[in-house]
Amino acid sequence: MIDWKSRDAVSGLMFLAIAIYVSVSTLVGLDIGSLDQMGPGFFPLALGVILGVIGVVVLASVKPDEDEMPPVNWRAVCLIGAAPVAFGLTVRSLGLVPALIVSVALATLSSSSIRPLNAVLVIVGVTVFCVVLFKFGIRVPYDLINRRFLP
Repeated sequence: MIDWKSRDAVSGLMFLAIAIYVSVSTLVGLDIGSLDQMGPGFFPLALGVILGVIGVVVLASVKPDEDEMPPVNWRAVCLIGAAPVAFGLTVRSLGLVPALIVSVALATLSSSSIRPLNAVLVIVGVTVFCVVLFKFGIRVPYDLINRRFLP
């Protein structure tokens, strides 16, 4: 018997709901194509199927006597949710590097157990990795730093 109040059951149901939505909307609105000639709906449909399989596996692994769910860490929810929003709002006006620093700093602040030196190392490391990957690897056309804000 599945304990429907458990965290794993909620996660499995969430995966299944997203999988069904993505798969149905892809089948209705996009051409799937074939393995040789993939259409624009092939990849979203594949992701929907993978999410569905993950949801079924998670639901199958739910234990019936799981402990009570821990309280929600609202600090983490708010700061991690704000990180991509901050990135989107700052990348064009400030440039790629400041936007990455702001968004990664917000995500890092979501943890109350990280020490300041470790937070700085994470911010610098993720920013350098993203700059190398996006600016020089796949050549995303954003300025590293918007020159309007330099002295």
